[in-house]
Amino acid sequence: MKKRSLRPDTWGALHDAPALAAAPPYQRALDYFPALLAAIAICGLLSAISVFVPPFIHWDSGWGFLAWRGTLMGAPNSIVTPDPANIARDTAGFLTEWSPGQYLIPGAIALTGIPLGIAMTLTAALSLLASLVGWVVFVKSFTPRTSLALLAVLLIALFRYSTMPFGVYQGGEILLQAATPWLLLAVFQIPEMDGAPAALFAAGAVLVAFLAKLTGLIVVVAALVASSVVALAFRRRITRGMIGGALGGVAALVVLFATFLSRGPTAVSEMSWSLPFRSIAFAFLVPWVAGLSWTDLMITIFLPGRSLFYTSPAVVGLAIPPALLVMGLIVFWQPQAIKEEKLKLYSLVFYGIVAAVFVLLFIRGRGVSLEERHFRPAGTLVFVCALVSAFAIRTPRWTRFLFLILCALMALYGVASFSSRAMGAAQGQSLDRTSWTNQQIYDPAAVDFARAAYAREGRDALFVLPTPQIPVTLPADARILTRDLEWGEPAAARPSLRYAGRVAGHVFVLLPNSLSDTSKARGLLSAFTDYPPDGWQKKKFANMSVFFQ
Repeated sequence: MKKRSLRPDTWGALHDAPALAAAPPYQRALDYFPALLAAIAICGLLSAISVFVPPFIHWDSGWGFLAWRGTLMGAPNSIVTPDPANIARDTAGFLTEWSPGQYLIPGAIALTGIPLGIAMTLTAALSLLASLVGWVVFVKSFTPRTSLALLAVLLIALFRYSTMPFGVYQGGEILLQAATPWLLLAVFQIPEMDGAPAALFAAGAVLVAFLAKLTGLIVVVAALVASSVVALAFRRRITRGMIGGALGGVAALVVLFATFLSRGPTAVSEMSWSLPFRSIAFAFLVPWVAGLSWTDLMITIFLPGRSLFYTSPAVVGLAIPPALLVMGLIVFWQPQAIKEEKLKLYSLVFYGIVAAVFVLLFIRGRGVSLEERHFRPAGTLVFVCALVSAFAIRTPRWTRFLFLILCALMALYGVASFSSRAMGAAQGQSLDRTSWTNQQIYDPAAVDFARAAYAREGRDALFVLPTPQIPVTLPADARILTRDLEWGEPAAARPSLRYAGRVAGHVFVLLPNSLSDTSKARGLLSAFTDYPPDGWQKKKFANMSVFFQ
């Protein structure tokens, strides 16, 4: 058989599949119905379990929901907290470390009267469904093999990063997962547009990516560059769409920086130049396996309870075998169709840009943690490309077999992780029935005590809470001061953090019993300088203690 030529003038040529090409459009659409049905069924099942066993709130999203409380109180995207100079009044700090999308969507759903926990579940379900449908459309756009769409849906839906949001709401992670396939598809078309539409399209893509997650900006920039490289490789010229897309993207980034990012610190604000070889290796290796949640599994096994800024050499090294397998499937793939050739180049360039950006961030400072989730968009694109390659005619059977075994194992890990978390949460005493959320540090009686105090004193009372997740259990307009003693606080409260003045009501300090008699607790209580250190009363409950005066 004569090998098909991949000529530059065949941009947009159809896959060499006469039977499928001859089929009527409605028949080709029906061929993808099983994949869409599977997506709906899996999302429905995960949602049903998550409604009965509500999700926990990730640390990042806890701060996001504090900004949602500020938004409801008239301070958009701001955390309203007592002024350290006089705790009788409030001050608002604009939140720039996380995108507002993580709280805007579930918060808006909760405004209808639905408990916040169910709103988070609905957000996760709609996001996962959007992601899966997006990947169906993505596969359909680059290859006519409909069975791959069904397989991609089944695998992506069961990998740990898809099942985890139904047990731990991470906000931006699932939103960016929903946006990724659509962003990749939309941006891929920009080089073929006229200048003005391309600019508007690129600006819109930047805005959507930003609303999903701050690292979405890296995704959309990488996609813009990768799509231009693909267009240049096949067109052999710079198009008006490429110029318009670049100008529109830059304009949107400038507006976002001026109106949002410049108003406070972000994860990349901290600067400390170094040459962290482990982090650099992490950036180049992990995207190849991030679409499978491989590194998550290795860290779960070898580094339980690890620091977010530390990943052992063993974990990095264990990513090499599966990364080489996925890399080999793509690099040595010989596509027989123009669209698949574009998919290969698009995936490789996108991966390279994302990896290079994170290498630069790791060299520049330590504000970005070594976590696989940062590379999920690149990893999922690489996974889909490897899946298409695995079923190509010239791919060796043993390679396809190894890849499918790896995928099956990682899907089982995703299901097992979700099941174990759900069973553990169902048996615990961490469910808050008002917000319908699970809390890692929680005592129903202690929170009921705080709610009763709010009912008596209203905003005259001040509630000091040990984690950013607990505030969702109290009324939205309660005055709250969050001091995260469990995560990142020193052995004693920092001397520079002092709280002067007195409130009209009482100050209530809720602490887990494991901390109530430690230097952390004593340092926190002594930080309220206008309250006598020996004046605190203590009411102890099963898991938490409440100090008040």
